[in-house]
Amino acid sequence: MPVTGGIYFRHLGRKHQRPIVLIHGAAGDGTLWIDVARKLSKNFRVIVPDLPGHGKSSGQPPSSDVSEYSRSVRRFIRNELGLSRVLLVGHSMGGAVALETALEDPELLAGIVLVSTGARLRVHPAFINTLKEDPDSAVSFLSHAVGPVKKKDEIVRLLERSFIRSSGRCALQDFIACDHFDRTNDIKNITLPALILCGKEDFLTPVKYSYYLKDQLRNSSMVSIGGCGHILMLEAPGKVAKEILKFAFSLKW
Repeated sequence: MPVTGGIYFRHLGRKHQRPIVLIHGAAGDGTLWIDVARKLSKNFRVIVPDLPGHGKSSGQPPSSDVSEYSRSVRRFIRNELGLSRVLLVGHSMGGAVALETALEDPELLAGIVLVSTGARLRVHPAFINTLKEDPDSAVSFLSHAVGPVKKKDEIVRLLERSFIRSSGRCALQDFIACDHFDRTNDIKNITLPALILCGKEDFLTPVKYSYYLKDQLRNSSMVSIGGCGHILMLEAPGKVAKEILKFAFSLKW
């Protein structure tokens, strides 16, 4: 698993294959994408980075601003990987990074996949205060992000380990960045192909967020998955991978 420019990333598949980059959400890391990445790597080159200051990547999160994360991802793709066109997949805050990238640098993208995300990502003030005062106690909140799936306890443990690998400061900056993110008036300008995936039991980014994306993104399709909450790539990795593969094969690279 290489490190370049301070970014730790997982590389699956072969270099001659079309590239898919998977971006994790707030206070997470790339480990949450591994099951989906393995399924995609049979047909595509898959790159799964830890954002700056997350997981095994060095440094600190650039700021409490999604646009800074987008710039970091674009530098990583172009300068460190040497790629000029990718399919960018983002979960939650990672989806906000994908939207920001589509608005600011669309020529880098063959398309975007938006997983459990929205054009605006509100965070309850009480949760931000908890992160400021006692970040360790915020871990207990993670169980509410997972829907009524069979392996819920196992998924929550994976989330907790990912969250703990991110410092309290990192988590706080991430969720402030989410709370500040608002592209509701801009995303209608995105013409790239887009796939929207959501869980029907997601209370963090309710299904109405995905319907708004579908209404505003003129070249988009949407799939909602029953019985799942916010962490779709862990709750339904097979379905998520299947939909991403179908979408990726439809693109004009």
